[in-house]
Amino acid sequence: MMPKRETTQSTIRIYGNLGHVHDVAACLEAIEQTYSGALLFINLPASLERLLYRDPSPRFGREYYLNGWPPRFVDNYSDRRRPLYEHLLPKDKLVLHSAKFNSPGSWAFQGIRKVFEYFLDLIPRLVSSDNLRQATVDAHEHQKDAGYRNEHENERLALENERMRIENDILEVKAISDAMLLLERHGVPDEQRARLATSLLLRPAKDLRPFAQDGLLTKAEMDRDEEQTPRKHS
Repeated sequence: MMPKRETTQSTIRIYGNLGHVHDVAACLEAIEQTYSGALLFINLPASLERLLYRDPSPRFGREYYLNGWPPRFVDNYSDRRRPLYEHLLPKDKLVLHSAKFNSPGSWAFQGIRKVFEYFLDLIPRLVSSDNLRQATVDAHEHQKDAGYRNEHENERLALENERMRIENDILEVKAISDAMLLLERHGVPDEQRARLATSLLLRPAKDLRPFAQDGLLTKAEMDRDEEQTPRKHS
């Protein structure tokens, strides 16, 4: 059966503290980039299946690349001058549905439910990684007082290990791992899958992480009260 594009709509509420206008604007942009990249990645197998359905000839080696998938997509997604949301259909783009300006406050977004399930897994990991970062800094400050000289290297290694753990966790989220497996089954080379994952998942998550560190992102949950609200388009 041909994979279908994810279309089920839902609403998610993301909580965070207030901040300067430019920081909040940058945070919203990072949320949109993360959402757009995840949706593009999750829908990649359906895009490939439609291509194979129209032209079922083999997609390996030279012919695979001459037909333009996935290298053309990889190059497009790797160009950071073009926001990832520009690759989405208007009906799939993230919509800011409502906001509560308290501290902490929240934003309610409407979009594709499968991506929001990814957010529910990602944001707590970004928040917990900051808790680990602070604990590491505190511990090494104590070591510094005790006369240790390797605190900076230990901190760097701890943060690098945490970054790798988050990246591995991202790739193990079911919607992501399912898409990765389908791409592998269709012969998408390892290098191309890695580049797609970096451009669409890992880089946006890295850009989102500082806002968890600054408290602009604290948690996320599905908004049960607004989940069934019909989505309006201009």
